[in-house]
Amino acid sequence: MNYKDTLVEGNYNIYPSYLNRHNTLFGGQILYWIDEIMGLVVRKYTSIPFVTASIDNYQFIDSVPKEDMLTLKSYVSGVGNRSMEIFVEASAFNHTTRQTRLIGICFATFSIRKDVEINYKLEKVDSYDTALTKLVSNSYNYRKLGEFSYRNFTKEYKKLF
Repeated sequence: MNYKDTLVEGNYNIYPSYLNRHNTLFGGQILYWIDEIMGLVVRKYTSIPFVTASIDNYQFIDSVPKEDMLTLKSYVSGVGNRSMEIFVEASAFNHTTRQTRLIGICFATFSIRKDVEINYKLEKVDSYDTALTKLVSNSYNYRKLGEFSYRNFTKEYKKLF
């Protein structure tokens, strides 16, 4: 399966009720939308019932003021035997400067519900075609083995963004 077959993008306006005391987007709201969009990625990938097992890492890179629009791009970044890893890129578009900047990246693991049995391998996801998607997919096994620094990954991702 091509990773683009699992890709989901969402755009969000920042309303006053979403702001924290610094007048920037509340981090919990970002995480809520991230979990929601990752769930949609799972639904595009399969009809097997998956659940959020963990948000493995979210790197808050920059804040999102109320004037900006939030964009989330998410796709399957790796597939195991009973789980999958999903990646989310969070960016903000500033209407005044017409600039888009990276504000965060997230990795999460979704697992097949424990009561569900399958007797086949999950379909692998491939055909990552940009420097950013290749960086994400090529580092999957390192994350899976715990041989990975999210901080260093974030630095590399920011260079390519």
